[in-house]
Amino acid sequence: MKTLLRVITAMTVMLSIVPWTIDSAYAAPTLKIGEVASVNDKLLKENAKKFVHLLQMGNLEKAFQYTNHTFTEKNIPDFIISSMKKLSSYQLIQSNLSRNSVHCTVTLTFQNQQSIIPIEVKFDKKGKIDDFYVNFQYSKQKYQLPSYVNPDTYDEREVTIGSKNNAVPGTLTIPKGKGPFPVVILVQGDGELDRDSSIFALKPFKDIALGLANQGIAVLRYEKKTREHYIHTYRTYSVQEEFVEDALASLQLLKSMSFIDKNSIFVAGHSRGGLMVPQIISKAPPGSFAGGIILSSPNPSTTEIESYFEEDSGGMIPEEEMVFYRNQLGLLTQPDFDPGHPPEQFALLPNAYWWYSVKDYRPSSVARSLNIPLFVMQGGADFQVPNSHLEKWRLALQNNTNVTFKLYPDLNHGYTIAGETKTVQDYMQPKHVPFYVLNDIKQWVTSKPKN
Repeated sequence: MKTLLRVITAMTVMLSIVPWTIDSAYAAPTLKIGEVASVNDKLLKENAKKFVHLLQMGNLEKAFQYTNHTFTEKNIPDFIISSMKKLSSYQLIQSNLSRNSVHCTVTLTFQNQQSIIPIEVKFDKKGKIDDFYVNFQYSKQKYQLPSYVNPDTYDEREVTIGSKNNAVPGTLTIPKGKGPFPVVILVQGDGELDRDSSIFALKPFKDIALGLANQGIAVLRYEKKTREHYIHTYRTYSVQEEFVEDALASLQLLKSMSFIDKNSIFVAGHSRGGLMVPQIISKAPPGSFAGGIILSSPNPSTTEIESYFEEDSGGMIPEEEMVFYRNQLGLLTQPDFDPGHPPEQFALLPNAYWWYSVKDYRPSSVARSLNIPLFVMQGGADFQVPNSHLEKWRLALQNNTNVTFKLYPDLNHGYTIAGETKTVQDYMQPKHVPFYVLNDIKQWVTSKPKN
């Protein structure tokens, strides 16, 4: 079973409670085109609060006064509406505003006695709400630099991946020095992950980016499209839109940069992102990538559907839920299945298009056809993708002479030292990707011949 990180768990923490109130006037503001950067921050925060409050009250018509027309045309997922109503009993404890190249985001953080839930309300350049996201994998823990990172050895540059309505913001971490530098593109796994691939208190992609930049390797990481444009994409995105398109757009962006070694561009994917690495490489112009890195990805020799019938599935889905999945997958395999008009009883998340696009993909078949170096890595204490899956990669690629395999006995799925529980609790306290993992990646990248 490969959809392992689509886990929604509320974090149990305590903060001081500050009650919030909202006035009774709900008139949407009138803003001039392009003014979002100069709009009063207080006004944006107030509009975000009003929008969320209206959703909590179930008043979608008035809530849509604050949104742009593309948002209004989308249907908010039913479970999000239900979650918003439950959050009406929470209290607002904080509001923050941040800007990137795509959105101005107001984050409203709510709390009750059991959990803290941030809601990200995203404004477009006209000051209208374009999207929002409810973050169920939040941690109040603040990121601290790993001991192996010297901030004087690198610079970070904000970039935009893609264009038009589905562009996503990213961060390019660049070693200081002359260059040109080899570069690694990071691709997250399942779920609506940010550029750091944050899983509660863990930020493995940030560790990897800073750690590799300290060793002379540039790294590009970015928000997933399904996070930055959650409402816009939720009902219709495919696995190609989720993983492949932005990786290829990143490739084109990097090729345009003089300080990047265009013959030393690598792509690294974690979990399902790793499963998609062969497809990403195969969809790029020949010779575009110098190699691929696969971090803790499940058995590559099964399709998504077949994986739900494997015994070694990691234990993330209880047996009774497995019965539900298998019945649903029976609908997907019908010859007349149409993702645009699925059967009424089809209920697999995120949507029918995603499942239809992934149902026949067998990563091993694509990987075997690639004449390109691969580095397949696996944590030995991973409760989501058991370490036996590394042997399945080894078996699938046994005839490929340019593949390196490495098991890290003490590491979990987030590439940090596993705790005693070997559950999601492992992700609740800040830890870092160990230096020896980054050193292995560095040694592998710098030893590869240029393409």
